Amino acid sequence: EVSSDGRCLIKINGAERELVMFAGKGLTEYTIPDSANITTITSLYGEDFQTLIFSSTIKSCTGGIYGMEKLSKIVLNEGLKEIKGNFNLKSLTELVLPSTLTKIDCSGMDPGDTPFGWETLKTLTFTSDTPPNLPPDNYGTGGFTGAEGFQIYVPKGKLAAYQEAYKAYEKYDWYKNMKQSQ
Repeated sequence: EVSSDGRCLIKINGAERELVMFAGKGLTEYTIPDSANITTITSLYGEDFQTLIFSSTIKSCTGGIYGMEKLSKIVLNEGLKEIKGNFNLKSLTELVLPSTLTKIDCSGMDPGDTPFGWETLKTLTFTSDTPPNLPPDNYGTGGFTGAEGFQIYVPKGKLAAYQEAYKAYEKYDWYKNMKQSQ
């Protein structure tokens, strides 16, 4: 099936609707339409994107978001439960993860990659009271990288829970500098 705007090729498997191909050439901004009722994104690529907004129906993003060198804003929807794959985006400065996110699994990546390897990222904000599951640090990359001064924020009153959940990462700067949101 093709979305009403002609940009998304959707594979239907029962109630699951997977975005398997995306035609983003020439777009700088795109909102995945709610009318497409997409539940899973396999992967997204769009070299000219500056803004990407997930629809409210998306529950998982399993292949990654890549090749978006100009992407400065991404809005992940409440309802998104899983991020799996490589999310190396080179222009983001801030990212807020939805409170519904329960799993970040980038264990299938190449050695040396990080799930969130952003050279320009200044802040990553978790909004869930329960820390999302992270994969083991199999490659010694530390899970998250960002710009100088990179900061991770967690919900107020939840710092101890996040520190306990991510104890395997305690040798990394992002873990040591994790702070509560104000």
